[in-house]
Amino acid sequence: MGILLVTLTVFGGFVLSTDALLFSVLALNPAHLDPFLATMCIPVESAPNAKVKCTYKPTQLICTQTCNDGYGLDDGSRTSSLTCDTYGGWKNGMEFQMCRGSSVVPSTSTQTGNCHHIHSVKDCPSDGDFADCHRCDHFISCAPDGAFLRRCPPTTFWDDIAKQCLLQSSTCSQ
Repeated sequence: MGILLVTLTVFGGFVLSTDALLFSVLALNPAHLDPFLATMCIPVESAPNAKVKCTYKPTQLICTQTCNDGYGLDDGSRTSSLTCDTYGGWKNGMEFQMCRGSSVVPSTSTQTGNCHHIHSVKDCPSDGDFADCHRCDHFISCAPDGAFLRRCPPTTFWDDIAKQCLLQSSTCSQ
């Protein structure tokens, strides 16, 4: 799970930052902030290996994700933004792309099942969960809105036949 940092900027003069999910924005300057914004546009969590900074504007919430050092998005960049406005909701989805290791990481696992090299939703064979070709303790979830790198709980490993994280995988060994 990522870190969420929320920043409120009112006409560039006042900035409030917090790591709390909820805080009162209406008490700061209600004449200049749309009162429905705080209920319609709630800050979005970052993907793993990233941080998010959200900024409230008078009628918009803009959340920008920055991948941690050593990680990047599929297009090679390290940042992406999602925008929500009071009346239209989230314009480009409510979930950030996953941040992947941007340097070549030697494979420390051996896959005995099918391994799909998935970097974005276009690489997904179908919706569902699939083995990560690089790490036994990770798997990829494919959905219509993206491909997301997921981590198994501690001490468990992805089993591509059972399609779940188990204490011992029959399809991947470290």
